[in-house]
Parts: sequence; structure tokens; C-alpha cells
Amino acid sequence: MKKRILSSVLMIALMTTLILGGCGTKSGDKKEDNTKDKKRTIACIVGNQTMDFFVNISKGAQDAAGEGDEVLVYSFDDDANKQSQIFEDCITKKVDAILTTILDSEAIITSLRKAEQAGIPVITMDAYPDGKGVEDLYAAAVLDDLYQAGHDHGVALCEAIGGKGKIGWVWYTGASEVAKQRCEGFKDAVAEYPDVEIVAYSEGSVDTESCLSQISAQLQNYSDLDAYWAPWANAGMAAVTALASAGMSDVRLAISDCNEDLVKYVLDGKVIALMDLNARGIGEKAMELACEYLDKGKVSEQINYVEVINVDESNIADYQ
Repeated sequence: MKKRILSSVLMIALMTTLILGGCGTKSGDKKEDNTKDKKRTIACIVGNQTMDFFVNISKGAQDAAGEGDEVLVYSFDDDANKQSQIFEDCITKKVDAILTTILDSEAIITSLRKAEQAGIPVITMDAYPDGKGVEDLYAAAVLDDLYQAGHDHGVALCEAIGGKGKIGWVWYTGASEVAKQRCEGFKDAVAEYPDVEIVAYSEGSVDTESCLSQISAQLQNYSDLDAYWAPWANAGMAAVTALASAGMSDVRLAISDCNEDLVKYVLDGKVIALMDLNARGIGEKAMELACEYLDKGKVSEQINYVEVINVDESNIADYQ
């Protein structure tokens, strides 16, 4: 979203009209001298600052903020209690709006109620709260189809090995409920191929070093793997390294994430497919919706989707 410079214009007859770009608000008819531009403070709360997905969500939100608006970025480190504490802090600071990812779609409801009572609109990202009668607790939600992302890569790997063989994959402790939809999509896709079996699975931390340790251990126990699935960037980079070290570079690898380093792996033939989860798009859209709500007191659509794109040799040029 192109940022515009906030400016004030003094009108005759003692009326001051405030013109704001980005997240600006319209002035009313109240006559007021020496009116100053009001800066917006918008909190962006994400799961962690380790995974590219969350880093890019926060970058997208910052990019889409209005000129002069302040964006406070918080990470709750995959801890629902810490997320609750951050909400309390934001309410105390009287921020104008909150953008947040969701770790637990039920646990978040208490924080949403407190924000509502404080008159602070909340835009949820990558998920929305679960339960009856919660629609009024958040102004809008921005989602991508993670189930489809996982399913697409399950199909891609099964097809790449001719519908027959053994697959391994890795996951991380503390994943949100919505993130788990990616796993469900992947497992459902593999189940459609009776001659394909998931034989290796482990769970640990999200960082590359931990993933490398887990995947290396898997490859020692399952040296006959035909394919491997890495659901996020750190796991993908670790998988490329581990497979090369084990002399298993012929294993077909799909990574359900996308960044510049991963694109190089596709170009080098080390990875058959990536997934553009459009994290920046999620952050940008969430900020745009926050601005829309602050300007108008409502949004045009409560539930909003961004496009998820499978990236392979057919469209990799678009990402170079």
C-alpha cells in the first residue's frame, strides 16, 4: 500500500479539516483550533521470529502501515500465556488496533474479549477464533488455505515417486491448530496412494539446527526413503543439508514454504516444489483492514483470503 504523507490544512471560519493517508481518520464537524495529526499505534503479534512465515507477516504489516503510524511487533514465542500477557500490555498502552496470529483458537477468546471491552479492534491472521458467538470479538480475519497447501505437496511427492514408496517428514512442538491443518492435508493426500507409506516422523524445535539433528537421525534409521516433506523453511534447509550429507540427494523433497534460498534449491534440482504461503500478503491485508476499520468503523468483509501458490519448475522464474 503506497504510503501518503499526513498533512493538515487550515480552513477559514475556524474549521480545521484533518487529512490523513494510510490509517488516517476523518475529522468531524467539531470546531477546534491547533488540531494536530493523530498518529496511530498498531500492534502486530506473531507466533515467533524464528520462522520466515511469521517474520514475513510482520514485515508485510509494517510495509502496509500508513505514513507516521507506529507498528509495534511482538513475538509470543509459541506460548499462549505469553500471548495473553502481550495483549494485556497492548491494552495498557492503549494501542489503536491489534493484529495477531493465533496459537490456540479457544484460548485466544479471553484476550479478544478484553480487547473488545477496551474498544480495540483486533484483526486475526492465519486463523480465527473457534467457538459460538465469537464473531463480534474480532473485526476481521485474514487466512490462507494451509490444508490445501499440505495436500498439494502430498500429491506432488506421491506423484514424483510414481505412487509407490516411503516418505519421511518433520514437525515442531507447539504448532498452532491452524498450522496443523497443513499436516492434515498432507496426510490425507498420502492416504490417497495405497502404495505410499509415511515411515519416518519426528517433532522438535523450529530452528534449523534442531531440524538438522532430527532429520539426520531419521535418515540413519530410514536410509531407503524415497521422498521427504519439510513443512517450513528452516526444516527445508535442514533437509537439503541432511540428505546431501547422507548421500541421499536423490530423495524427492518438497518444502511448504518459499524464500530466496529455497528458490535456489529448486533451480539446482534439489527440491521439486515449494509453497508460497503469501505471508507478506497476510500481514499487508491485515494492516489494510485495520486501517479501514479505524477510518470507517467497519470492514467490507470479515473473512478474507490470500492466495497460496505451489512453486515448481513451471513457475519458478516468477520468484527469481
